[in-house]
Amino acid sequence: MAMSTVKAATNTDAERVRLRFIKQRSGKYDTVELHRPDGRSERLESPKQGLAPHDMIHVLVEQTLGLRQGFIGMVLSGLPMAMTDQPRERENAGLYGIEAKQSESLVECVQAAVWDSAPVSPAYFREQARITCEMRDVPAPELDDTDIVQLIDRVRRASQEWQALPAGEAMEFVLTA
Repeated sequence: MAMSTVKAATNTDAERVRLRFIKQRSGKYDTVELHRPDGRSERLESPKQGLAPHDMIHVLVEQTLGLRQGFIGMVLSGLPMAMTDQPRERENAGLYGIEAKQSESLVECVQAAVWDSAPVSPAYFREQARITCEMRDVPAPELDDTDIVQLIDRVRRASQEWQALPAGEAMEFVLTA
């Protein structure tokens, strides 16, 4: 089984969480599995979208930009994975802060950039990030040209790897807190 393992650069090896994205043969969904250090695991269906799965893009965005309170932070804090897809409930529980909203905005921007195979200028990406963050009432994070180019390239490469992955195989990320 083909696997990619990516470790969050800002964390220690104390508590490992494995996040596996499993490509399904047919249907509208792929599968995301979360394996916690205490042996608990969760499994969710993730809509197919023609590029890397949405939550995988969250991992790439948050690792690349050092965001600690987005999807990864929520999962590492013990929040059930199903709850990460419910912004109203997270907000009511005080778990949908600035970085989580910025992360969601950046995931949307990077998905659009990867879906549109034409090169995206850093200035255009920053403007899109500003607009999507503004829609969530949060400031856009400071992004330099290198961050943007690296982020788009990383998601493009992961999407190409995902598209080439045979059905039934997985890409895995090891997250540590």
